[in-house]
Amino acid sequence: MAITGDLRVGPLPLKANAEVRWTHQGKKYIAKNKVNVLQNKTVVSTNPSPPYDDLWADREFNGMVVAGSNLGGPQSASTMNEYVAYYQSQGFEFGKEPKTVEQFSKYFSNAISSGRIDFFLKEAHSDGDEKNLFRVDESSKILTGTKKTGKGTETVELVFPSGGANQTRLISNHEFGEMIRSRDTAKKGPLVYFNASCWSKTKAINELEAAQSTKLINIPTLTVAHTFTTAETDAARLMLQAFRDGKSYQGIREAMTKNEGYKNGTGDVFLFPDEDRYRTHILDVLKTPLKIDTKITRNGVPYNIDQSSLD
Repeated sequence: MAITGDLRVGPLPLKANAEVRWTHQGKKYIAKNKVNVLQNKTVVSTNPSPPYDDLWADREFNGMVVAGSNLGGPQSASTMNEYVAYYQSQGFEFGKEPKTVEQFSKYFSNAISSGRIDFFLKEAHSDGDEKNLFRVDESSKILTGTKKTGKGTETVELVFPSGGANQTRLISNHEFGEMIRSRDTAKKGPLVYFNASCWSKTKAINELEAAQSTKLINIPTLTVAHTFTTAETDAARLMLQAFRDGKSYQGIREAMTKNEGYKNGTGDVFLFPDEDRYRTHILDVLKTPLKIDTKITRNGVPYNIDQSSLD
């Protein structure tokens, strides 16, 4: 059975503010929390198909595939080589040399907020941390491929670490949510987000709550997920191909049954917004979505709790 329409939450005028102070190793910390329950907010579109007309509205269909820093250098390179081979087999032309971006987190934010990117596919381990989108290498290489079609121009940016010593940057759910809301405010098109981390269904809940917008179409995994390969029965390849071919969610699922793991539910099971499993694992949890803002200072200076592993 499929579900259609939009998920809404009723008016729940709850607000809560709290401040917590503590001292650790001689340093004074203050955490300020602000909690709001969303009111009459549509957070997930459960239509039976990605909104292809919107994605192609400007006669451009732009995608970005990013290898997170925790994927590892050699694995990132081999995975991106698989994407290059796949897109070349589809008639895409790539430049001879990738360009290097020294502040990729800023580049990524601009691409999402401006609406320039229509879909984003993340290749990264889940990290066991549901508070964050993923960690990226600030110095990254971007290889761009293009293809002319009857609908317009299709473009893909393949992003991978530049190699060598590198600074990484954690992109939080809150930051990602701000990018989506900026996109929404600017009346740009939707972003289809394929979250290829293992068991990313729990991450999707927090990402959707941070975004608070149907502009984010979040497609996470229910099981372990394997990195992309060009094999004809590879689940991610089957999904990406069906998506690029303009298939409905049902059509994408049917294409993915060529993969045994997806077919028997043991691996590479992606969840789509129109199916019952999406309601069970994501929508039912979002019936009372919260917006939680936490700001921490250490000795009066803004502090990111992720710094604890660095100092």
